[in-house]
Amino acid sequence: MLIIGNAFALTSYWGLSDDRLVRQLLPAAVAGIVFGTFLLHGLPANGLRLSLAGFSLLIVTYRFVGATLKPLRYQPPPWHAAATGAVEGLASSLDNAGGPPLGA
Repeated sequence: MLIIGNAFALTSYWGLSDDRLVRQLLPAAVAGIVFGTFLLHGLPANGLRLSLAGFSLLIVTYRFVGATLKPLRYQPPPWHAAATGAVEGLASSLDNAGGPPLGA
């Protein structure tokens, strides 16, 4: 079901992305997915539960607080793409959260 939903999302947003940004995010996201997969197999059940709880609390907090924050003019330094991609990949593989940095 998730794969089918992703296919629909991919087709509806195809061509709307910034290709330069995708090229910066993708390698770090793949590395985050690989790292998260190793963590997934190595973490005890309680560690995984804590990870899921932590990501869930971050997303809920952002949803409540994010609406009250003023928009900022943001010019990211080059390393932000790699950090965001890595966190996105890690969150996706561990908690299937879609990643707080981009998904929220």
